[in-house]
Amino acid sequence: MEPQTTPDGGAVRRILVVANQTACGEELLAVIEARVRQGPCRFTLLVPATPPGEHATWTEGEAKALATRRMHEALVRLLGFALLGRRPRLRVR
Repeated sequence: MEPQTTPDGGAVRRILVVANQTACGEELLAVIEARVRQGPCRFTLLVPATPPGEHATWTEGEAKALATRRMHEALVRLLGFALLGRRPRLRVR
């Protein structure tokens, strides 16, 4: 993989964001905005499919569905800030 650069030759920082319940939170968005103000960035959002904490019983399908919903909500907010790279990848594992 070749390093990405800005038009003036500077490096683009790659930042991995791992979040589930906090994926749409104001605190996370503020941190991401601060990183963008520091210079060019490319973000990868990973939303793990973890068991929902508010339920005593759950299925893997329910956990994946919840993670997918949170990821889509977070992407809508992040894309609104134009913070993601050119091709955001939607994947839940």
